[in-house]
Amino acid sequence: MKNILKISTIVLGIIAVGLLYYYFFFFKASTPTINTSTKPSSTNFFPFGQGGTTGNTTKPNTNTNPTTQQLQQASNYLQKLRLISNEPVAGATFIENKNTVIIRYIEKATGHIYDVSTNSATINQISNTTLPKIHEAFFTDLGLGLIARSVGDDGESIQTIYSKLPASVATTTQKIASSSILTLNPLVLQTNIPFLTVSPSTKNIFYTQKSFAGSTGIIALSNGTSKKQIWSSPVRSVYPQFSGENTVLVTTAPNASVYGYAYLVNTKTGGVKNILGNIYDLSVFANTTGTDFVYYTSASGGQFFHYVLANSSTTPLTPTTFPEKCVFDTSSKTSLYCAVPNDSLSQNSLDNWYLGLNSYSDSIWKYDLKAGTSQMIEDLSSNAGRNIDVINMHINTVGSLLLFQSKTDGSLWSLNVGA
Repeated sequence: MKNILKISTIVLGIIAVGLLYYYFFFFKASTPTINTSTKPSSTNFFPFGQGGTTGNTTKPNTNTNPTTQQLQQASNYLQKLRLISNEPVAGATFIENKNTVIIRYIEKATGHIYDVSTNSATINQISNTTLPKIHEAFFTDLGLGLIARSVGDDGESIQTIYSKLPASVATTTQKIASSSILTLNPLVLQTNIPFLTVSPSTKNIFYTQKSFAGSTGIIALSNGTSKKQIWSSPVRSVYPQFSGENTVLVTTAPNASVYGYAYLVNTKTGGVKNILGNIYDLSVFANTTGTDFVYYTSASGGQFFHYVLANSSTTPLTPTTFPEKCVFDTSSKTSLYCAVPNDSLSQNSLDNWYLGLNSYSDSIWKYDLKAGTSQMIEDLSSNAGRNIDVINMHINTVGSLLLFQSKTDGSLWSLNVGA
């Protein structure tokens, strides 16, 4: 039995490495290439240690008037489904303060950061530092910290940097003067981090690194300091996600022909608990308190389940979708929002989606986990005028707004679900 488990682990590791490569370099980079010939660029992304340079920056743009496209998207703020950015976005978050909700995002091609008001036609560019070729970005420290990730000039290394915004832009709602547009000073956080996740408080991060024996897990503050290794595994490719402030969900890379496993890692003690296993093509998503999970398996053509940690109960959910398209309602213990492909899923659907071989046109569904019911609340393609293959879904604290991207073109959208 031990030999079988050992062989299975080795096979899983080999397949997972391949999926890791495709995930970061294709799935994460699946948005179209943007022509940036008219924008500043640099052959050396972050030339630290060269004459004291701290990154490729540009002078503040003296013209802070929104473009025609930005005015059009801002003027549609009363629409239930709103286009926030038609340009590919590397990351986005909500900035909330009392009755004010701001959507903060960073453009993929330029690295410029924008704030868009959700209850007016206000749109602000708050940074003018060019950070080219960003593949993904995370906002930390309640929106004041930025972790940006890109592929190095060698085409292989993964570069990760951290920048901190001043508190003055915490909840900006007024137009920023050109002289106040920020110039960021990015700091190298770490090289070759395959996967990274941010805690619910946005103060801590957990990331993985490859080791000779497999992979390790590091807990640190959002700026990369106070780091500590708390986990190790013989599997070289795993996907981490915080499931509570002091717990990280670690899932093996999904594959339709290999069993997957999911573990909970205590960031304080390093303790590990196996919660799901022996499941083909396993993909899991957790709520922010670590009590509930949804997972997908390719078994029987694709199935979707709700898992409760307290009693280890598993309940099937319909319609079936990928956990990567879901978010738990932070204002309710029983609600889940998911983007559901309008086409039926098959055994290899998740694998092909990760590899960029399949894309979907989604609709938004709301699941009542207590009642075991679900209903479609938004037909995205009909109201957006295009197909949206949803990824990176977020929800604000009062559960009234969804924020998500389209995997096919990187555009950013919000949906009012509280109306």
